[in-house]
Amino acid sequence: MSIIDDVTLTEKEALSYLDENLRMASVEQMLSADRETLLNEIIVAMHRHLPFHTVKNLVTPQENRHLPTLEEIKEDMHEGTGGLCYTLNVFCRMLLRALGYDVAFVPSDCRGYKDVHMLLMVRHLTAEGSSHMVDVGSGCPSFRAISFDFEGETSPVYQDSFLRYRFVRQGDAVVRQHAIITDQDRAEEFEATSGEWFSYITIHYKKYVRMEYFKDTTTAFYTVVNPDVPFLTSLRCLAFPDNRFICIKDTTLLKENEDGRVEKSYFRSRDEILSAFLLYFPHFPRSMILTAMNDQNVSFDFNKEVE
Repeated sequence: MSIIDDVTLTEKEALSYLDENLRMASVEQMLSADRETLLNEIIVAMHRHLPFHTVKNLVTPQENRHLPTLEEIKEDMHEGTGGLCYTLNVFCRMLLRALGYDVAFVPSDCRGYKDVHMLLMVRHLTAEGSSHMVDVGSGCPSFRAISFDFEGETSPVYQDSFLRYRFVRQGDAVVRQHAIITDQDRAEEFEATSGEWFSYITIHYKKYVRMEYFKDTTTAFYTVVNPDVPFLTSLRCLAFPDNRFICIKDTTLLKENEDGRVEKSYFRSRDEILSAFLLYFPHFPRSMILTAMNDQNVSFDFNKEVE
């Protein structure tokens, strides 16, 4: 299967998608008058309507697993099912380029793994030479394009949904850091045991690359069962309806309350997991969730206790 690094949406198709799928109004007016505001609204809408999930990975038979093609990505996004970081950010670039934005892929490192996460840099958005980071596929809320033209070593602190985060210059890269108190589960995964912040990803924001750059690394996420990578071993789905976090993670339900805090509860049966999917993520057919739950590499612990 070939990977074609090119615009695969027309402006008309992009405008139709924003209207019909992302439920955005006045797009053409903003496109000519306020492109930064429009970009931020597109980012928020994608977080709301397109979940980050492993469901499709798990329901695809091992012999058929592959890196999604552009046509498959477009199909998933039009169906509203979303996908992993690769599919979400690839589609976001298609959409933005069709609207006339100057968008490049850049790689980032995570937990010692090099070039494992693709994200986007939007160039010349607010001025000639300006540089803004866009990421709709990390599973973390970033409800805006982040200017990487900040003065000094550290960016302003941002608060989106439950998460407080910032960016710190490190040579030719920028490190995204999360406040431990607002992202404690991930902080534990990253073994962040002290201080206020932990480093999440290192972004090589000056290194513009083509889609092919990610092919080998990203293909493994869709084809190779690795206990250290959850994409083929864990049933996960998350989104930000009404800009609030909701996540199913195997037998755990994470839900942001009105105060912006994430509350944790546990499922006690497979029926409860299925019911939660049908309630929070009705994009997925019942049969699809049942198949994903039956994958041989997914296991469920129904004896967890709330801390």
